[in-house]
Amino acid sequence: MMAKIHEVKLHAKYFDLVLEGKKRAEFRKNDRNYERGDTLILHEWVQGVFTGRKVEARITDVTDLSDWLEDYVLLSIELLNTGAYKIVNWKELSERGLVFRINHEIMH
Repeated sequence: MMAKIHEVKLHAKYFDLVLEGKKRAEFRKNDRNYERGDTLILHEWVQGVFTGRKVEARITDVTDLSDWLEDYVLLSIELLNTGAYKIVNWKELSERGLVFRINHEIMH
């Protein structure tokens, strides 16, 4: 069976923990039939709005929690090699004038 890609929301208070490798599991309703080997694209979500930041992780294990909570699973995840362009919120850096500053320092 071919691995699937699941794009899901992730609250901002958990986003950086996943990005730093400190949070390696996701408690989710299994409405997408998650399977080992699937990819999660986690989109940062703040007060009902996507920030534009996202991180990719591979599902390494799916633990069925139906005995305790019907239709829920615990997904063990490992962060995929994510390029800086996906991690950094370039719009925010640009608005703060930091993108130019970084580019200027590299070029000069």
